Amino acid sequence: YAHMNEITIAQLGNLGEFVGAIAVIASLIYVAAQIKQNTNATRIATGQAHVDIWNDIASNLCTSSELASVWHQGLKGVSTLDDGAKVQFFAQLGLIFRYYESSYIEWQEGALDDRLWEGLRSTLSDQLSHRGSLEWWQHRRHWFYDDFQVMVDDVIADGGGRSMYAEE
Repeated sequence: YAHMNEITIAQLGNLGEFVGAIAVIASLIYVAAQIKQNTNATRIATGQAHVDIWNDIASNLCTSSELASVWHQGLKGVSTLDDGAKVQFFAQLGLIFRYYESSYIEWQEGALDDRLWEGLRSTLSDQLSHRGSLEWWQHRRHWFYDDFQVMVDDVIADGGGRSMYAEE
């Protein structure tokens, strides 16, 4: 009976290993929770940054009646624009499509929330429902990386976009 209350050095070692293993597991769970929290915070920050960038791009059209007019005319077709207006229209679309491309890359990498990407993809589809945007894409498609080109071409092929403005 007295023999059963004695703990050997080997048993103490086993107990230490067991306690150590529990501590390692607890630490891994804690680290996993921190990584998940950090990933969520990063995705939220990325989403907010995308909203801010989009607002900056859209504000170009909201603060300049001249650019808004060029934009509206350009959507009807590039041939409707004079040289200066064509430069403005092409530059604005360049900004927008770089934004789409960046968003697409971040979405592919898992940094941009699926819900945000789906909204952007719908906006892209609507953008491409206009002749001027399609003409621009055909002219500038080569500026973008291959996967993005394929995605945009698929959006065009789907053809589900709506006019960006109700009267068109």
